[in-house]
Amino acid sequence: MNIPDSLSISRTQQLLQLEKTVRRIIPIPKAFYFETGNNEIPLKTKAWHRTVSSLQSVLRWSEKIGEGVAKVTGITDSRFDHVTLNMTPQQWEEAEKNRDMQLQRRKEYLESLANPHMDQEIPSKDAGNN
Repeated sequence: MNIPDSLSISRTQQLLQLEKTVRRIIPIPKAFYFETGNNEIPLKTKAWHRTVSSLQSVLRWSEKIGEGVAKVTGITDSRFDHVTLNMTPQQWEEAEKNRDMQLQRRKEYLESLANPHMDQEIPSKDAGNN
């Protein structure tokens, strides 16, 4: 599905929003004690750091496995991949010409809606009922 760039939210932005929401509720350390080398913290905090780190690892692996399953099952493919993968160069040219013609007709139609001609008679709703 093609979403305009102005409307799309990247996966990174979605994850950052989720992370900000979770961080308000659950204290997730910005740096783990075992990464900073600071072992002078309470055992409860160490356990919490290890728990959060473990959950992050599980999440990463789950995402990788899920991505692999989605690729294998074809969920990430377009509905028309089976068609476009088998098209010849001539068929692509024809399809592009067709697309260009349709875009031009759509553009002309939208322009005619935006700029109606005053000298054209607009049929009334009950004109066909006479």
